[in-house]
Amino acid sequence: MDRSRQLAHEIQSPLLSLEIRLRKLTTDRQPQALASECLDEVVHLRQWLTSFLELDTPHLECGEMALDPLLHRIERRFEPIATESGVELHMPIHAPHARGHQSATERVVSNLVDNAIKFSCSGGAVRVRVRADAMLVTVEVEDDGPGIPEEAQARIFDPFYRGHEDSGGMGIGLAISKRLARAQNGDLVVASEPGRGSAFTLTLPAS
Repeated sequence: MDRSRQLAHEIQSPLLSLEIRLRKLTTDRQPQALASECLDEVVHLRQWLTSFLELDTPHLECGEMALDPLLHRIERRFEPIATESGVELHMPIHAPHARGHQSATERVVSNLVDNAIKFSCSGGAVRVRVRADAMLVTVEVEDDGPGIPEEAQARIFDPFYRGHEDSGGMGIGLAISKRLARAQNGDLVVASEPGRGSAFTLTLPAS
């Protein structure tokens, strides 16, 4: 599969978020706020395109980064999508600093939240939790969806692997996320049980 097709898949979710907001602009009484959110989406797309072009780089230049604004942007981006899907999105109120690459981290967490919403049924919930100790910061994205069979968990980070044939994706999002996590001296792992949901955990060095 060539990169142009991969790129087309990866930008679908932010474009959907933009479409929802732009439709509201035609009737909403606060167009300035919505226009600001649309601008945030455009910035996110530009940052992601930069990350996409850097995928062949084995290591990312990392530094101290604040997770709070990053998670707030993700919340604004996916809240309309979650609401339209009938899914509750729970985000942390505060988060610690970590050491990493901001746009790469935002890309990873955005992909995890996007997937969690997609595989949650109406009435379900997606929960994002952040924990920290002296060595590591962890960002966990948990859903109460159908879960992932054990045999699929061993392959879920393989490029082009799709555990659900009807998912509509091309099986690269998690592979890219895993690579971006490791390029920041972190990792991305999954814990899941069929019928009881899934939890993806991104680890990064503490700041």
